[in-house]
Amino acid sequence: MELTRIRGLVDDLCGPACAGRRPGTPGGREARRLVTAALRGAGLDPHEQAVPACGGANVLATIPGDLDRWIVVGAHFDHLGQDGPNVYAGADDNAAAVAVLVEVAHTLAAERAGRGVILAAFDGEEPPFFLTGAMGSQAFVAAPPVPRQAIDFMVCMDLVGHRLGSPLVPDEVGHT
Repeated sequence: MELTRIRGLVDDLCGPACAGRRPGTPGGREARRLVTAALRGAGLDPHEQAVPACGGANVLATIPGDLDRWIVVGAHFDHLGQDGPNVYAGADDNAAAVAVLVEVAHTLAAERAGRGVILAAFDGEEPPFFLTGAMGSQAFVAAPPVPRQAIDFMVCMDLVGHRLGSPLVPDEVGHT
């Protein structure tokens, strides 16, 4: 695991250029550009899947396996944006998970056997979009890059950048 690369992507996604990563905004488009560039840096050929309902787009990349079966690994890259001078950076929700997604891409792109993997960075997963059905994950389900019946399961990452459990949970568990 490349911690410098992970931290760099989290910092970039939470930086001023992304301005909270709200879909359909310049900051949201910059976040999408950063995710696309990071997946290209992993040796993949990502493409955008429009999500017109939120004004954004998912970023998808595939790593074929030697079976015609697929696993989806996903995380959303959008966040709340800003409210006047207040910018909601969203390191834990969900820049950290997107950085983990890219690190998974680096690892899997090096050597892949078995099922193929679809890496999906979703847009439009924060309010108000998940309340209105304008989510990137719904656009993905409506038009996946492979037949839906060939997808066996999905790992979806969200809120991975914080300690787990109550303060009573031992550090060995909480920091895993």
